[in-house]
Amino acid sequence: MSQFGLLGLGNMEEIEDTNITSEDLLRTGTPAKADFLIVHYVRLLTDGTQGAPLSFVDCLGLYSVFLLLKPDRILLHANSKDNSEALLNKTLNWSIVQTILAPLQRTINGKTISYIAHEADIRKLRALEEYGGIVLDFDVVILNGSTVRALWTITPCFICWEPARNSANSGFLGCRQKNATYPRSILKQYEVAYNPNCWSCNSGFVPWNIWNDNKDIAVLADNVCNNPDFYQRDKINEQRGKYGWNLERQAGLSLFPSRQGFQPDQRQPLELSFGGCLPLAPDGRSPRPDGATDSPCS
Repeated sequence: MSQFGLLGLGNMEEIEDTNITSEDLLRTGTPAKADFLIVHYVRLLTDGTQGAPLSFVDCLGLYSVFLLLKPDRILLHANSKDNSEALLNKTLNWSIVQTILAPLQRTINGKTISYIAHEADIRKLRALEEYGGIVLDFDVVILNGSTVRALWTITPCFICWEPARNSANSGFLGCRQKNATYPRSILKQYEVAYNPNCWSCNSGFVPWNIWNDNKDIAVLADNVCNNPDFYQRDKINEQRGKYGWNLERQAGLSLFPSRQGFQPDQRQPLELSFGGCLPLAPDGRSPRPDGATDSPCS
């Protein structure tokens, strides 16, 4: 799973302060209207690093959420205030975007958290457990916002899956209610059996096994991470019909961490429908309202 992620949390009132801590978020997190949706990005960096700018695919995921999922508020969780503000300046200047400080946890059950991606996973699971909502990675592109909202509304929880690896993919995970059994069970395994040496054990194999043991606690969201699957990801623009890909019927599409292989000349064959984002993005950069393209996420 990517080190980046975003969280969509429902059942919360609007937050007024531009920069708030997680404790402030908890204090202001009283129930709002049932369909109120807050999208949270998680952008955590290891100590002493600035991190790479968001790539074209990263920005594409954010752009699709803004246009098709239409959240009421976007909060950016980052462990560096300066970094979070710079990140916002490199995306789109949306008035609904706010920042929230998210310090690194560093250890869990006495074990050092070895990957920054695991820090992001834990952060997302805690927020999902406390508030409900939707968890997405940047490399997941929303194709049908209405379908995603319907999944969020009518299922206890949902998650996408990768049958080729017998793994769940918590880059597309949602629960309507807070304190849902599924994310709580995943987080518990992080807390009691964290494997610092395995990249995807706690975020992929463990969620898959938990779901297999009790299939009433979540449903598998089809055609997001499994079609095309991880091993076909580099063929996303080659003979889509051969693999049965139908973007018109899919809620979303995981492009997986294959950003280096995703070139500007591959944009048009995708034929995505959200505002013509792909055809209008010159040189692999996502569009900005004023047409400027002076940064990867302008």
